[in-house]
Amino acid sequence: MIVWVGDAGGRLAAAQGSAGPRVIEVVAKRYEFAPSTLEVEVGERVHIVVRSGDGRHGFGIRQFNVSREVAKGESVTIDFTPKVAGEFPILSTDDGGDGHDVMTGTLVVMAREAGKP
Repeated sequence: MIVWVGDAGGRLAAAQGSAGPRVIEVVAKRYEFAPSTLEVEVGERVHIVVRSGDGRHGFGIRQFNVSREVAKGESVTIDFTPKVAGEFPILSTDDGGDGHDVMTGTLVVMAREAGKP
């Protein structure tokens, strides 16, 4: 079971009740990712489902070799497991027009709590 937790600052995190990957849904739309901040833990399997809310978009996190294009009306699933803690920029990898350079977000990878599997 996944419980979504959000706040007014555009952050979204999921508390998970099973050993499966965490699924986080992101909408890419005109010059923004929603939510703009994603929170995960080191070593946690993550499935980020990125859906286009209008046109073609790109979604990239360089530090984790993530780079995918999302066609208009489509979605893509990005699977990875972060190995280091920190804050990493999420960037638009689509250079198809004005505004994509300001389309950013943040992946926050938190250190795993001691004693937690």
